[in-house]
Amino acid sequence: MRNFIAKWFRKPDQSVAPQRAEAAPIQRSKPRTARQRRMEASLASLRLLPPSLVRQLESHGLVSVKDLLNLNLTEWASEQGLSKSHQSQLRTVRRAIRMAMSLRVMHPRDAYLLIAIHRRSPEDVASDSPRHLFRDLERFALSSRGRALMRRIEFPSIDRVSTWITAAQDHQFSHLATSQSGGASDLQTTSHSRSAR
Repeated sequence: MRNFIAKWFRKPDQSVAPQRAEAAPIQRSKPRTARQRRMEASLASLRLLPPSLVRQLESHGLVSVKDLLNLNLTEWASEQGLSKSHQSQLRTVRRAIRMAMSLRVMHPRDAYLLIAIHRRSPEDVASDSPRHLFRDLERFALSSRGRALMRRIEFPSIDRVSTWITAAQDHQFSHLATSQSGGASDLQTTSHSRSAR
């Protein structure tokens, strides 16, 4: 009887460690890419639109670069009764954003400046020379519109202009290589289908 009682009142074996629940792995969010950061940038931070227009956009939940790119501009402008001037500014800023997205070394403000001197695409920039483009920028900076724009946009050095052109040429070459490889793939597929007949 004593042994039976001792069995039930015996202290638990201290050598067996209690089991611990395994900690759940920590979920870490992936770092944002440069493109994502650009898309999330606020329209106000670009310093390219009149403050009144920025406030109007923000009042309708349009606060980021992504919002502007996804906006049906024609429909929204009609609903808001936007002036032709404001519509033109929004279209130009959107074009500048897209160019800067294509050429990562460029800020939308830089692209906006290039569009002002009729370089509206990476192809236009790629076909230019640093000195010629720099001279055109200097002439524009002396105009009344250019002086107004230079209050918001830093005038670039010739080295910076050269960087834009190199990036535009690389972009053009990359697109050409992609289109050629796509054409070769299509040709190979066609030849295979013919030989299979």
